[in-house]
Amino acid sequence: MKLEVSVNIDVSVVIPIAAAALAFSFLVAAIQWSHRRSRPDEWLLCIRNGKLVAAGIGISVWRRPGDVLVGFSSTVQRVSFQSDARTADRFNVAVDGFVLWSVSHAADAPLRAFGKLGLTELRHQPADMRQRRHLLTTPQHRAFRKLITAEVRRLVATLGIDDVLSAPDTLVEALSERLRPLFEDLGLYLDQVQVTGGRTVDASVMNDLAAEHLEKVREEGARLRLEASERTRHREIESETRLALEDTAARQERSLADAKVKLAEQKAETEVALARDAKLAAIEAQKLQRELAAARARAEAERDAIVTVAEAQEAKSAALREYELQQLTIEKLSAALEGLPLHEAKWVSVGQDSPLSGLAGLISGLQAAAHAKRD
Repeated sequence: MKLEVSVNIDVSVVIPIAAAALAFSFLVAAIQWSHRRSRPDEWLLCIRNGKLVAAGIGISVWRRPGDVLVGFSSTVQRVSFQSDARTADRFNVAVDGFVLWSVSHAADAPLRAFGKLGLTELRHQPADMRQRRHLLTTPQHRAFRKLITAEVRRLVATLGIDDVLSAPDTLVEALSERLRPLFEDLGLYLDQVQVTGGRTVDASVMNDLAAEHLEKVREEGARLRLEASERTRHREIESETRLALEDTAARQERSLADAKVKLAEQKAETEVALARDAKLAAIEAQKLQRELAAARARAEAERDAIVTVAEAQEAKSAALREYELQQLTIEKLSAALEGLPLHEAKWVSVGQDSPLSGLAGLISGLQAAAHAKRD
């Protein structure tokens, strides 16, 4: 079976449609050609009649017929250098380092950088470019490095060897001041300068230069060791002193504690002795009071007895008292005679009185003496 399809096309309709489509295509192409937008890490320059009309990073521009658009990377670029130079005091040295730079934002600096350095466009890079973000081709990069190396050599010629080898910060600051005008003239911004090494070409010179430094290091080491030894000794002395003070304080505390204990014991003994003495004194006082009471009682008893005897004597009659007196006289005389050492008794009469009359007279004398005593 064979299927046949016949299509009738009206040419009067197709031609306007094709013309409209073609016009729309030209319009889209014109818009795409006129509008250009850069990435956030890309420069975009719009040049009109040799003058910069727009420049920026991550911007959009509309160009007119005859305008030129240029785009290149805005990332920081690195150029390393290694320069052999002679210092002001005639020493051959080698200085290594690198420079970080980028395109400046000032006025027409991007156009100057593009015109003087021949920066590579991102959309038209040479085939031998190693990295897409590089701004310089290999020959341009080498020339730029030689330019920086020459400036380093001129700077080193004005410095002494100590400034080159021992003061990298001073060298970096001086090199930055020397390169900044050059970079500004090229439309670049000097982000950073770093010196990674400085050394003498002749090793013997380095040894000679290092000798003084090594000697200073040895002296400094000896001084530090001595100071460390002194600090150690001081710490030992301080430790011994502290221990001695602590030991003395401990002994004083023990002595004070012993003294307090002894004082407390003495106080307790004193209190016990005082209590004992007070008790003994109380006992003695009680004993004395009892003795006084007994003596008072005896005195009162004797007084009462004497009073009773006196009253009894006064109650006796005169004849009874005369009789008792005679009896007492005879008893006393007998006792007196018995006490005399008489071995042999003789009766001697003197005068005309007889012995009996003499004895009677003696008895009468004794009675008179007894009456006188009683009275």
